[in-house]
Amino acid sequence: MSAELDTMHLALHEERAKREALELVLSQLQDANISLQRKWHQTRETMVPSAWASPAASPPGDEPHAWKAAATDLSATPQVESSANGKVVDESVLAPPPSTARVGERLGWLHLRLREVSLPLGAPGDVPNGASVDDVFVCICVSTEHKVHSHKLAADGVFLSGGQAFLLPISTRSIGHDVSSHASQSMSTPDDASGGAASLCAKPMPLLLRASLMSAPMSGDAVERAATVFEVDLAQLEPFSSCDLSSPWAQASSPEIDDERRAGAISVCIEWRPMPDEATDGVPRGELGFPLSARGPRAASNESPTASTANGRSSPDAVEGALVALKLRRWNRLLASCTSLAELPSSTLRALLLSGVPSEHRGHVWEQVAGASSLRPRFSPRADSVHRLSAAEVRPRRLPSLECGAECAEVIERDLLRTFPEHPHFCTSESSLVPALRRVLRAQAVYLPDVGYCQGLNFIAGVLLLHCDEPTAWALLVTLCDKLLRGYHEPSMSGLHRAQGALIQTLQQAVPRVYGHLSEHNVPVKEYSTGWFLCCFIDVLQLPVALRVWDLLFSEGEALLLRATVALYILAEEPLMEGHDFDDTENEGGLLRILQCEPERLMRAACEPKLERLAAQALGCE
Repeated sequence: MSAELDTMHLALHEERAKREALELVLSQLQDANISLQRKWHQTRETMVPSAWASPAASPPGDEPHAWKAAATDLSATPQVESSANGKVVDESVLAPPPSTARVGERLGWLHLRLREVSLPLGAPGDVPNGASVDDVFVCICVSTEHKVHSHKLAADGVFLSGGQAFLLPISTRSIGHDVSSHASQSMSTPDDASGGAASLCAKPMPLLLRASLMSAPMSGDAVERAATVFEVDLAQLEPFSSCDLSSPWAQASSPEIDDERRAGAISVCIEWRPMPDEATDGVPRGELGFPLSARGPRAASNESPTASTANGRSSPDAVEGALVALKLRRWNRLLASCTSLAELPSSTLRALLLSGVPSEHRGHVWEQVAGASSLRPRFSPRADSVHRLSAAEVRPRRLPSLECGAECAEVIERDLLRTFPEHPHFCTSESSLVPALRRVLRAQAVYLPDVGYCQGLNFIAGVLLLHCDEPTAWALLVTLCDKLLRGYHEPSMSGLHRAQGALIQTLQQAVPRVYGHLSEHNVPVKEYSTGWFLCCFIDVLQLPVALRVWDLLFSEGEALLLRATVALYILAEEPLMEGHDFDDTENEGGLLRILQCEPERLMRAACEPKLERLAAQALGCE
């Protein structure tokens, strides 16, 4: 009964989110219409293109240099005709000038981890303007339209989660864009998506990160209590290298405090992860850097839908883009309401995981729901220095040893460049994330000698490194191998064989027609599932779909992996019954062409109560 209620709750949650997304798109279109009308009247009043060269004459929200470029182009090729009142009108004046940079062009990611937050005025409970410590959280703002929230601070002013991490997208909007006047907006204020794009300068690449100490009363909007701004020049940062920043708080009520201890401070660790320039590289890429034009599951879909086209009109992805923005705000509110995800009701957390985690919070959420936070401090970049567990902390087995890692080193080296050869961070031995991938895989082989290294772990570790730093990626990989998918990647593969037997049993009960049809054509369903299970769908499904499966995988483990596999067959029942060409060995009997679906449909089917019951019985959980 509770499972059916969870499904109904999720359906209502999705319908509400879609309605809010449509309302947001309508609001954006209305704002764009008002802005265009204002520009129309301003240009009709002036009718002088040269006036655009003056910053004072630039319409609000547009960059002066963009208007200068437009004025130059117009003066070179004037197109004039007589207007109704006899004045000479330049027809191109009536259209908004072209921007010198693509709106929202992705430059890379900034991985940011909160290290320490000390409250202003020093004394516990003594937060500015009378707010209690229990409702204080940190808001990080990058440009006017992108904010992320931390967990709320515990009673002693620290994070129970051990330091929260975010993956912040950096685009042309972020560089050189002043966020100081916008970051003090409350957490319930809609993000402004109608601002103009900033033009990217080659050097420097100035970025302002505004950190705000917010308090959320029982009723009403969150209020900013203190703030500080980190000025970062991305051009001066060494890519994929950590950099520590610290700054005291400045309070709105008393911006100057002589005692630094009483002022409080915030310290963060940042890591700049640039992406190749599409104009130079010539390859359009999705949100995480995989090519959109290449063939294969990972590149078959753009993970970053845009809310509108360059001319301001709504695109087919407008609703999807609005849903992504709403999802981020929903998770922001959720994280700011608790000191850790463990405080939330299990049904609430499961419904949110089922609806998907935004990229900005994925690494942190995966770490929390998997229970991997305690492992993170054990990681060391040197595989022979991985902290060893004491005998009291482990099950009876061989302790980690360097020899185990050395045995796997040769196989790991061969697989490094086979992982994601189409991705700029993994394509050559000099690529940015290849050394990190080597360290994570070797450290895992040393730490779990019973597992060592198994092909398929390189794909999992590679995707983890795109979302997390090395210690978190290693902790999640160890948790996956040692707890969530235990026995899958060991030499005996006992866990994998158990799961494959459960897969056959569940298919026979859930879709007997499909299983019978595949058996008649001698399709080795069990053998094909080996790669699917070992790499957790990363090399099988489109990347956005696989990541949605992962959002729940780190919470439910192999049960979710089994249900998602069966759900793929359920959703493709009719095409599978119609298909008779199962001899395409390159595409696993043609199944890879058929077993493709939207993430919402897959996750909904994978969490149907009947399928959950059948999978639990097959795995021996009931």
